[in-house]
Amino acid sequence: RTFPGDRRFHKGQQLYQRLRDVLYAFAVYDTEVRYTQGMNSVAAMLVMHIESNEDVFWMLERICYCPLINLSRLYGPGLTLVAEITYVFDRLLKQHRREIYRHHLSIARTLRLPSGFVGFI
Repeated sequence: RTFPGDRRFHKGQQLYQRLRDVLYAFAVYDTEVRYTQGMNSVAAMLVMHIESNEDVFWMLERICYCPLINLSRLYGPGLTLVAEITYVFDRLLKQHRREIYRHHLSIARTLRLPSGFVGFI
């Protein structure tokens, strides 16, 4: 399901297998984050541009844990970065596109979503 239009990621292809190997290794290595939906897209970009699976693995580890990027907050327990991104998006939408914000808010109310879910709609 990673990049479905790119045949190199179809089952049985080399990039598919490399991606799978790296993600399995990362899930075993990082017992807190393990594997979360969305990691495949980041890892796939690395697999496309880095020849060694070991180098891809360590680059993914750095992307997840380097303080500057710290995607572990996006993928890890509590998804704390998701909450921050949603908050910022909600504020920007409310400030710059008020009519869209109101529309999303009405959908969120209709669906009885908790506050802070406007950005997800």
